[in-house]
Amino acid sequence: RCLSDWSSDVCSSDLCPGCAVSLDDGLRSCPRCGYLFELRQHVAHLGFGGTVLEVLVAVLLMLVSTLLIIPVAWAFARICRWFCLNLRFSDGTVASFQGRGGEIAFWVILTVLTGGTEFFPFGLGVRVRLFSFPVHGRAAENAFEAIAFLVACFGTIKIIRWFVRKVHLSSARLFTFDGGYWGLVGWCILNSIMVLTIIGWAWTVAATYRWLARKTRAKGSALQFHGKGHQVLWRVVLSALLSILIIPIPWVLLWYTRWIVANVTIDEQL
Repeated sequence: RCLSDWSSDVCSSDLCPGCAVSLDDGLRSCPRCGYLFELRQHVAHLGFGGTVLEVLVAVLLMLVSTLLIIPVAWAFARICRWFCLNLRFSDGTVASFQGRGGEIAFWVILTVLTGGTEFFPFGLGVRVRLFSFPVHGRAAENAFEAIAFLVACFGTIKIIRWFVRKVHLSSARLFTFDGGYWGLVGWCILNSIMVLTIIGWAWTVAATYRWLARKTRAKGSALQFHGKGHQVLWRVVLSALLSILIIPIPWVLLWYTRWIVANVTIDEQL
């Protein structure tokens, strides 16, 4: 309800419930009487469109460009653009991707050459052997593998930050990814170790998804991932079994991608 006279209109929602003083936007308590305001939260749910044919084209494009090395960054940017165009928001927000392959080419190519991580690109890596190690040079080979892994993680962080920064939303929210390099390294190592437990990796993968979402933020907003470990487990196992047949791979990728996106929300405090 608004309190008004001939000269001004003041909405009651802009007045402190404790002392009726006029308030500025963004305050969590009244500067006059100390009244604490209850923060309202707006939640936007996400979904993903896309078709099986589009997924098939994306997979083939990524495979061919990865083998050719040089075009991989431009192919990746094209897939990012397709992905954002197919995002659906419950509040009507529309997403677009403004990134170009040339902006990230160095880091994408370096990440692919060093073998990639589980985050990029789609589990693919072509690990170029820059050196040949004799049988008794196992220690040197292990050192090279460790360095390649650390370099791939550094490239992956650069790629994630670039991707998030280049996603433009019609709601004008500007997101950034503030996850740290060593955080990513830690999650990659933990996921690798948990594979030894046969099924425990599914819970660390879900935790990794939550970390990635939580570190993607805008002013007053953050992504949240709500999927659970057991949901990851049976979906990955089923996906692996179906992928043995080759033909269902595009359906499997689309199905899993839709599940991940459907478990992401944008939580915004108003």
